[in-house]
Amino acid sequence: MTTVDNLPEFTRYRDEGCEAAPSCLNCPFPRCLEEAPRARQKAATAARARHFTALRRQGMTTAEIARACGKSLRTVQRLLKLAREDI
Repeated sequence: MTTVDNLPEFTRYRDEGCEAAPSCLNCPFPRCLEEAPRARQKAATAARARHFTALRRQGMTTAEIARACGKSLRTVQRLLKLAREDI
């Protein structure tokens, strides 16, 4: 019995995506969240930092952001600093 080893381009892959994108080919991340260590956590933290920064630009104080988002004052301060460092 002979087994055929297909080349990757002749193999059918199911592109089911994940919660980040409906398709792997349309994913906004350079590396798959399924494969990178702690990628989901890092992506969620970055999104939260962007959200806090947007609220800050609207004129909210750090304490107001913490109350509105149900986070501690220290968490808001840490993520605002993180967002500043990424710029």
